[in-house]
Amino acid sequence: MKRILATLLLLPFAASAAPSKTAWATVAGYAGTTTLQNFPVLVKISESAVPGFHYSDCAAGGADLSFADAAGNALPFDVDTWNASGTSLVWVLLPEVAPGGATTFKMGWSDPSPAAANAAAVWTGSGHKGVWHMNAASPADASGSGNGGTAAGGATTAAGKIGSALSLPTTSDYVTCGQNQSNAELADAFTVEAWVNPAGYGGNRCIFGKKQFISFRTEGQSQITVTTPGKTDHKLTGLSLPDAGIWRHVALTFQKGATNGCKVYVNGSLIAQMNAGDITDTTTATEMWFGKNEWGQNYTGLLDEIRLAPGIRSADWIAAEHAQAEDGFVEFGSSGTASTVFFY
Repeated sequence: MKRILATLLLLPFAASAAPSKTAWATVAGYAGTTTLQNFPVLVKISESAVPGFHYSDCAAGGADLSFADAAGNALPFDVDTWNASGTSLVWVLLPEVAPGGATTFKMGWSDPSPAAANAAAVWTGSGHKGVWHMNAASPADASGSGNGGTAAGGATTAAGKIGSALSLPTTSDYVTCGQNQSNAELADAFTVEAWVNPAGYGGNRCIFGKKQFISFRTEGQSQITVTTPGKTDHKLTGLSLPDAGIWRHVALTFQKGATNGCKVYVNGSLIAQMNAGDITDTTTATEMWFGKNEWGQNYTGLLDEIRLAPGIRSADWIAAEHAQAEDGFVEFGSSGTASTVFFY
């Protein structure tokens, strides 16, 4: 059942200023048991989802949007996709996401003096070293870490799980992120996440690779291999991966030398784990790729929302990343009851 949050405030009218409207939202779809800290939540904005919202009231590209927590503190946000004839996608950094639908925040639009969007603050605030929305074949790094990609071969874009996706039609297609030194800051413990939609499982298909550091790939439909080059092959066998042509969220967490330190999640659930071996010294900048590794074990299909973070994301965090791509993770109140309308 949707949570209905209602309030109405009338202020003195002044014809010289544009009206400002707000609606309350609830993180209703988080099913975890722990409170997530500094979590970037996906807000899906449309005229049918947000009571009282009309694109005609907004500036181009959502330039007059604003977000605030329940205490009124401004929240940084990243406009991923603006679609004035459909659903727009915005990532908002929430200080906390509590279990049981206890977290609320406010969206404003048609604001005469909005806070500017700050994509880098969303992703550095959530501890990421790289975030790629795949809105272009040469995708920008939304985290502000300077790890933008360059398309190679016939890499292009297509409809994705969340906005656009990177399309890699053949094994000659991939994206390189170059040898930026900041790519190397993932030593010892890290998390890689992505939405993937493979064209097939024949042979080795690498989702993410970094030379002399890591290769994260499928080997057929029953095995995922995590290789730390020159150190260890972590072969997670006996799996039954979802069929090709289907979107699924995958995540790898790796803690050097730890018992069950190599874990793989699919669609928010842990599917395999094993002891983690050693990893190469990563203080040297080496090339990083999407859909490729140093042995040419290239991926074919679609990739979306690839993310890198130092440290280990919790099972609750990873499950929430999967769940929020579906409708209902963030809910607005019923039409006519959830908007706070300000008249100046």
